[in-house]
Amino acid sequence: MARIAECVQEVRLIENRSPDFDQAKQCIEQLFLQAKKQRRGQLAVAQRVRDQLNRTRDETPIDAQVFLDKLIDWLDREYLTRGLADV
Repeated sequence: MARIAECVQEVRLIENRSPDFDQAKQCIEQLFLQAKKQRRGQLAVAQRVRDQLNRTRDETPIDAQVFLDKLIDWLDREYLTRGLADV
């Protein structure tokens, strides 16, 4: 859980410095690799990351919400929707 919070915090820092979508995706994908090594389900980790990003989004200025929305859409499309289809 702590790594998820760290990842979300890093995504926020990326967004604040220079909204680099690829760098933010890479941060999340690194988290997935760590979860895989520890035999944790990638779908569960993706859901937790999405939940924390959503909570963070609500506390974010509107101009930064666009970046987070794009990241959440990517998570939904690439990991959550596909993950549910694989079940």
